[in-house]
Amino acid sequence: MPRFSPAQKRTMQPKPAAAQPRRARAGRLTLREVPGGDDLEAWPIAVPIHDDETLPSWAGRLAHRYGMSPAALFRALHVKLTYYRLGMVERALVSTENEVGIRTNFSDEARMAHCLEYREPPHMAWECHPIIPSLKGSRFCPQCLATEPYWRSAWRDPFNVACPIHHVLLAGVCHACGQEPFATSAWAMNERPVTECPENRPDPRRRARTKLTKCGADLRESRCAEADPATVAACILLSKGVSEPHGARSAAGLPASNQEAATALTVIVRDLASQHSTKPTRDNVRSALGIAYQILEEPTLCQAVSRAQKYQILRGHLGRPDMITPAPKGTPIQAAHPIIQALYLESIRDQLPLTMHLTYQLESTWPRAPQGVRVPQPEVPVHFPRWSTPALAFHRVPQLWWADSNEFADRALTDGDRFAMSLAICNVGRSMTLASIAEGLGATKASARFATRTWRRLAETSGWRPLQRKFVEMAEALHDAPPPINYQRRRDVLPSPEALRMLLPDLGVTEGLGDEGLLWMWSFSTQSSCNLIPPQQRENWGRRLTPRTLAPDQLNRLSDALETYFNEPIYWAPP
Repeated sequence: MPRFSPAQKRTMQPKPAAAQPRRARAGRLTLREVPGGDDLEAWPIAVPIHDDETLPSWAGRLAHRYGMSPAALFRALHVKLTYYRLGMVERALVSTENEVGIRTNFSDEARMAHCLEYREPPHMAWECHPIIPSLKGSRFCPQCLATEPYWRSAWRDPFNVACPIHHVLLAGVCHACGQEPFATSAWAMNERPVTECPENRPDPRRRARTKLTKCGADLRESRCAEADPATVAACILLSKGVSEPHGARSAAGLPASNQEAATALTVIVRDLASQHSTKPTRDNVRSALGIAYQILEEPTLCQAVSRAQKYQILRGHLGRPDMITPAPKGTPIQAAHPIIQALYLESIRDQLPLTMHLTYQLESTWPRAPQGVRVPQPEVPVHFPRWSTPALAFHRVPQLWWADSNEFADRALTDGDRFAMSLAICNVGRSMTLASIAEGLGATKASARFATRTWRRLAETSGWRPLQRKFVEMAEALHDAPPPINYQRRRDVLPSPEALRMLLPDLGVTEGLGDEGLLWMWSFSTQSSCNLIPPQQRENWGRRLTPRTLAPDQLNRLSDALETYFNEPIYWAPP
């Protein structure tokens, strides 16, 4: 047998077969026939969205209408997505970089109105801890799906645990596979109606890199337990807080709107649920909803406080009895809510001495201006910039008296004089010494002793003693015969200068006063904190050291007229 060299062997190999032409790829899903005769070229697509429907639910119905998966529909609409979690899908659908608005006749504004990220319920905006964990997917009511096959926005609310229509608890998982609907990206990979389970069936025996088994169970066949009436009523209140936010109702005996009541409900639920776990479950939230609704349904504030104290809701983290302003900087934001603040103040009412009643009454940001709590507070008083104590303690001193004092209007006061007067105001009716109060606020021993000596010098040559007796007499009178409280009247914010000109003539001290003087008179007559003054007026005042000082005769008339305005205990405000 002849031998061949390697070069000869290479030349003797048979020639390879001709390359086969590449198979043409399938075109993009811009034209797809379905039994109904519709195709995606017939823009716009006529699949309207319901008022309370989520965007992923609408996308699922739209894809099923044209016989394709939601992922294929997103590719046809040029929606760029890698994962199909609900939040990512909603943000991608409301983006203006795709063709959703053009191809579906669904405007950008309408899509944004259905995006839960932009239409978060007001009661979910209150940041307090522990936060109720949000849902990865969605709960559902089988009877609602059977009646109207689409997924409601309210089912994504972690506080909503019951259906207000059928009075049953919302189902959290599929009855067949035990998975939470829409919790993963599986819902976008297959074409199916929205009434079927969109998740994959878990299989521990499945080999790696093999296809998952679709669940596809009919969610309308799920069975849900009946909800108790209190839980259903609480869920109805949450829905009204979104649909009818300005509707009038009563909450804990106080006049309130649906939105305020719904927010107060969730604040109490967070507090109750935190007693069980750092990550409250649905059962914790459900039991807390019933208790919170019963508290808000009490006919009077006193009865609501009694029920709240039974469940240890009004604990110290909402405030302390030694605080003048119930919700200054550093206090959890739930204490700033008007209804929660009223519950807390009523709960500590019996613990306060007589003059502390007046102190709470004079310095409370609820009810005259509940939004005043969100005004930024200074870290330390401007008169003592070198102090490094926490800002919370300084709110025990009435801030009005840092600006000026009425009993010493004709004298040139130093920063130490103002500080000594503030301590004296706080100490009316108490047995503490000024030095101990000053040290409690962060002053050194030398500064505390200096404040005591300063106040002795000022008190001896002023009319402080008669004013001090007047405060004590008013406090005793309010304690012995407390008149009824008009809570509706105290919901007004600080009035404008035009309104002040109509209000303050009753005091007979408004001759020759400008806007600055009127606002300062309002602060004095109500003993409100300077933080309750509108921001623009505070900026104008910041350009000067103090507002204009009133004449002594006007101050005397104002002091006499104030007695007629002290007609409410604790939370007092002029009519």
